[in-house]
Amino acid sequence: GKLGVLPGLNWTTAFVYGWDIKVRNVTDDAQEREFFNQVKYTVQSGFAKDASLRIRNSYYRASDAYQGAYIGDTNEWRIFLDIPVKLF
Repeated sequence: GKLGVLPGLNWTTAFVYGWDIKVRNVTDDAQEREFFNQVKYTVQSGFAKDASLRIRNSYYRASDAYQGAYIGDTNEWRIFLDIPVKLF
């Protein structure tokens, strides 16, 4: 939610869980889970109004059945720069 410290500052956290995933050539159902924290700042006024910068840290884990066929466990940092563009 919004952080009262600075207008335009927002923090989000989420946990996502997937189960009963069918993986080719594997008898067990796979599972996956991801947890992330994200901080976002949106410019409130001026030339760059509504532009935003997001920084996200996430932890992804998958069961052994899913890791062998697809992506393995990962930890990552992502940076997003969102710039609104009016076309018409």
